Amino acid sequence: MWSSCRRTLEAREGFWPMRPFSLARGAWRLLLLCAIVLGGSGPPAAKACGPSFPNSILLGQDGDIYSAPGGDFRAELTRLLPSRRVQARTDRHPCWSLEGLMAGTEERELAEALGPLGMPYEQQTALLAEHESLRSALAKMAAPTDSWKRKPGDVPGGDLRVPQGLPAEFEDYIRGAILYHRGEMEEARAEWQRLLSRPASERRFRSTWAAFMMGKTWIEKAPEKALEWFRRTRELAAEGFADSLSLATSSYGWEAFVALGKKEYIRAIHLYLEQFRANDGGGLTSLRTVARRILEEGGVALEAAAKDAEARCIVTAHMLCQMSFTLPSESPLKQKVEAWLAAVDAAGIKDVEGADRLAWLAYKAGRIDLARRWLARAPDGSPIASWIRAKLALRAGRIDEAARILSTLVHLFPEGQSWGSLPVDGDGVCGRRTPAERIQGEIAVLEMGRRNYREALDALLRADYWFDAAYVAERVLTAEELKDYVDSTWSEEASKEPRKNRFWISFPTTDHQKRTEIRSLLGRRLARLQRFDDALPYLPASLHEHLALYVRSLEEGKDGSRQADARAESLWRAARIARHLGMELFGTELDPDWQSVGGSYELRAFGDSRSGDDIPERFRADEDEKSRASAHKATPQKRFHYRYLAADLAMTAAMLLPQNSDRAARYLAVGGSWLAKRDPRAADAFYKTLVRRCRKTALGEEADKIRWFPDLSGDDGAYPGAEEGQAKEGPVAGADPPTEDEKEAAE
Repeated sequence: MWSSCRRTLEAREGFWPMRPFSLARGAWRLLLLCAIVLGGSGPPAAKACGPSFPNSILLGQDGDIYSAPGGDFRAELTRLLPSRRVQARTDRHPCWSLEGLMAGTEERELAEALGPLGMPYEQQTALLAEHESLRSALAKMAAPTDSWKRKPGDVPGGDLRVPQGLPAEFEDYIRGAILYHRGEMEEARAEWQRLLSRPASERRFRSTWAAFMMGKTWIEKAPEKALEWFRRTRELAAEGFADSLSLATSSYGWEAFVALGKKEYIRAIHLYLEQFRANDGGGLTSLRTVARRILEEGGVALEAAAKDAEARCIVTAHMLCQMSFTLPSESPLKQKVEAWLAAVDAAGIKDVEGADRLAWLAYKAGRIDLARRWLARAPDGSPIASWIRAKLALRAGRIDEAARILSTLVHLFPEGQSWGSLPVDGDGVCGRRTPAERIQGEIAVLEMGRRNYREALDALLRADYWFDAAYVAERVLTAEELKDYVDSTWSEEASKEPRKNRFWISFPTTDHQKRTEIRSLLGRRLARLQRFDDALPYLPASLHEHLALYVRSLEEGKDGSRQADARAESLWRAARIARHLGMELFGTELDPDWQSVGGSYELRAFGDSRSGDDIPERFRADEDEKSRASAHKATPQKRFHYRYLAADLAMTAAMLLPQNSDRAARYLAVGGSWLAKRDPRAADAFYKTLVRRCRKTALGEEADKIRWFPDLSGDDGAYPGAEEGQAKEGPVAGADPPTEDEKEAAE
């Protein structure tokens, strides 16, 4: 059952008898720290998520509306053991604090044992320092670089002197630990047996440690003896002996480990459940391991698990969490599901406990007939059973019935319960979503099909489907419909917090964040429509001054009563604001600008994807939605569309100035450079105008010489009001000029 790392660490568990633990998420750096410090049994390989974005239910990325979500293994076990859970220990530490935990435990308990001896403070301090030095030396010996190839007997002896003056139980235990590391198991057991033979008053702190390690020494040669000692560890803890490392809990896991080695799967499950009941994370991981073993072995093991209530729940929960959405018929996992359902059916189970989960599993496996049979046995009021009934109604085309069922389910699941929507190798998830959020997302899909777009937007926002909500808000609703919704639902004044910067991707989850983001989205949409007065209240306060300056600059630039030179300067100022604060003032949340990801990524275009094959035909965009989405595009519908607005303003400003004006040449060169890398054909108009109107300027002469924009040495018309880093978005001029073929390709 153990990974190679776990096998290594269990072999090193001599000085500190650490309980098994699991690491659900984390870096290998943390995993190795645990290995070095504890010498205890280690976790399975950690799973990591790379850059990820919210899954879309409107595009089917979070499973289409017919699919049932993956489950959460911990939630399923908590449901199985609701009345038998114990209070979590308060002295547990996360993995990255284990070194401090061990050192602190040793020092605290030794100091407490030394107290009654009346030892002088200086002598006590020196003894604690010697003890810590020995502890550190053993830790280094217990975790060499190639520890997975080492056994206790391979560890070099070294000069490991036991400090003089230690209480007897500490001295006994440490001598046994040193011998264990040297592979001298008989001698180690003798030391620990001596400790356990002392009067109870003389072995308060190390009795559980010694008993636990006695069990560890017998695992390979005499498993039955190991079991006796693990049970003795629990007895000692129950009698009041110190158990600072929760070894009584850990002993369940090691006893289960022995049972698993003998293929006593049902017994192993019961023992790991005891470990889980005590809030030991290793129990969770190990239960999934046993479930995998049972499914792999099949036959008698499968039949036995189907007949045992707890084992049946564990295996079913494991399979639910293995499956993201409906499995293809050729999937090996689906074959295991089929075999498991057949075993449960053959077991002749009559009670209704867990029938809703079996219906859920059958539905996910595509066995609609079996799903209906288990639903008939499901307990009344089961939210899962009702959810599957809604899915069956959808498949039968009974949309209203499905919507009615879903609307009753939103608040029936335990608050805060989150399920993984995307399993990773069956052991972890990148995406987490509560059942209520998933159900609200499904309600939104139905509302989109009914053309109830406002209701769909509200459901998507509540369900944290931000990309989907942004699409409906930005492309489907009219500006007035969106404004009416925001005013009535998110009416608080715009947040004073600045909009998230471009180099940090985050998505709204709290009501405060959603209020800020949906209002900002509306403000930018109104600004794109040049409804600046309407836009101002919805944008963050930090942008108000910049938008006001932009509007004033436009007005001054259009004022024919002013001198052309002054008008050009005003338009140039507006152009710089549009270029360097355009994402914040005018950027689209989704395509083409992708303000939602800070403009750093160009993702799948929503409007074009709502008719894709990933979406069931009944729930794809209809003509009304397509018409709306087409009518509400940015102008132009090109990446960083506000750069085109800025470039046009720069061109207009340049045309107000005399030919061969240095200022006009700069406006044209910088304005064209804003487009040159992404759209050389559009930039070509600026290059040609620069050469024709400003050939006698230094910039015009250089442009004519190199047949493209000259190197502006970092001059991209930076706007001083933009945040640091924003003015550097994208390259400026100085690149090799495009060929005519490249210009055609860009077009």
